Amino acid sequence: MRLPSDPTGRSDRPVHLVYEDPLLAQHHRTGAAMRRLGEALIGRDVPLQELEALERWADEHATRLEDLDAVTRADDYQARRYTIAPPRDGDRLISFSDRPVSGPANPTATDLIVWRDGDVVRAVARFGRLAEASPGRAHGGVSASVFDDVMGYVMIIEATAAYTGELFVRYKAPMLIGVPVHFEARVADRGERVWTLEATARLHEPDGQLCGEASGRFVVVGPEKFGLPEGTRAPAD
Repeated sequence: MRLPSDPTGRSDRPVHLVYEDPLLAQHHRTGAAMRRLGEALIGRDVPLQELEALERWADEHATRLEDLDAVTRADDYQARRYTIAPPRDGDRLISFSDRPVSGPANPTATDLIVWRDGDVVRAVARFGRLAEASPGRAHGGVSASVFDDVMGYVMIIEATAAYTGELFVRYKAPMLIGVPVHFEARVADRGERVWTLEATARLHEPDGQLCGEASGRFVVVGPEKFGLPEGTRAPAD
């Protein structure tokens, strides 16, 4: 499965999904269109008449969509770490298409491309006006959520279920609006029940100015907690 083109060229790579989405490409385009609309809404001096028209349009569409069958989140998301093959080297990573922060179908997501590079997860984010706090700068909470999400993908390539137990972020320089921010995350320490992950963020290029560092403690949930035999490992692809 391929996604619409993106500036990193990752659209040429296979997409690893924890949950398949047969409409992923269309969900990607629709989510991107909704994010573009949000950017235009807060980034322009929109007259009252246009705001009223947008309100009516949004309410009409929401009413129609709310009459459709509801999507129930599957409860085996973490268990799948031990039952499906992990992503291959080079795969683009999307755990599920409407995932917060990185799900391309999610209208509130960040413009974020994530992929596996050996034992490292790499990502490129472009923060837009929806993330702007101080003029020209991404909000610290939004950028922290990207750190958390990128480190979470490390646990996916490690085929290990875990939850974020602690997140520490140090801001070294502003993450600028509209500028590519390159994230890199990896395992720093593997404890029996708690793993420590580390990540960095750099402006413009993978070796550009360091603008942020993060560390996270992830609490591992073993396969036995999901009713699987102890020591169960994900099958090789």
